[in-house]
Amino acid sequence: MTLDATKNRIMNHMNKDHSDSLADYLAHYCGVNHSIISNASMTDLSDEGMTITYDGADKSYFVPFTPPLVNLEGLRPRVIAMANEAKQK
Repeated sequence: MTLDATKNRIMNHMNKDHSDSLADYLAHYCGVNHSIISNASMTDLSDEGMTITYDGADKSYFVPFTPPLVNLEGLRPRVIAMANEAKQK
């Protein structure tokens, strides 16, 4: 599978099945008020981080991976850990 195909598969999965986690990332890592987030979606993904927006947003938000990923294979455990952290606060 090519990098673009992998990236698109991951983004489609996150947007379809994990919009709630994307909203949690926006609230926790970007300071967006959770009550205004509707239909959060990932619009880009790299080893540096993910770009997320939501309905009615006037911009996109970059959520960095700290440290950056070596490759997208390490994404799943990282976003799970980030989701758990975002839910705790």
